[in-house]
Amino acid sequence: MKKLTALLLALLMMASTASSLIGISVFAEETNVALNKPVSGSGSGADTVTDGNRTTAVFWDGGVAPAEAVIDLGGFYDVTKANVVTYYGDGRYYNYTVQASVDGITFTTLGEKTDRTVANANGTDFTFEATARYIKIHMTKNSANPSVHLVEVEVYGVENLDFEPPAVDTVDPNDPDNIAFYKPTRSNSTGGISGAANDGNTATVWQGIDYPK
Repeated sequence: MKKLTALLLALLMMASTASSLIGISVFAEETNVALNKPVSGSGSGADTVTDGNRTTAVFWDGGVAPAEAVIDLGGFYDVTKANVVTYYGDGRYYNYTVQASVDGITFTTLGEKTDRTVANANGTDFTFEATARYIKIHMTKNSANPSVHLVEVEVYGVENLDFEPPAVDTVDPNDPDNIAFYKPTRSNSTGGISGAANDGNTATVWQGIDYPK
């Protein structure tokens, strides 16, 4: 009888433990998904934007504003936060927007800095909810001189393996005879956004930086 009672108690404890686990969700930890990802942009030093170095020893010099740097995350991610570190240390401030895209062509603004808060080593945080492959920092002002600069950009999120990007038009709405429309492109200086050269949109630009390219 004692053995039977002990067995019943053990079974009850196991059932209780199992029931307590029902409904528990395991969430992937958000990490800096931009770390060491390729960056394209005008000027020089674009690769330093995601190298993990938050000091001003190395930085991207985008040239005269407006200028932009585009990070290719290499996949689709559900992103919730970005931290942008511009050049800092001399009382200057920058204005810019943080944008996201799934195709590298059409971008949506996730946040913007329009005030005169002085740049510092902590950077500026932006929170949002978006699915993206490309993150763009579009810089419009430097209070110290005409050029714009980024030290580091961190983007936090988790990969979304189930995301299916929207289908794109296969016919150029401006020229139906354009057989190059939205065909795959590549570049030795700007990577993914070289697609701006044949997207049918004259407002988007591929920047070769220098030549020959």
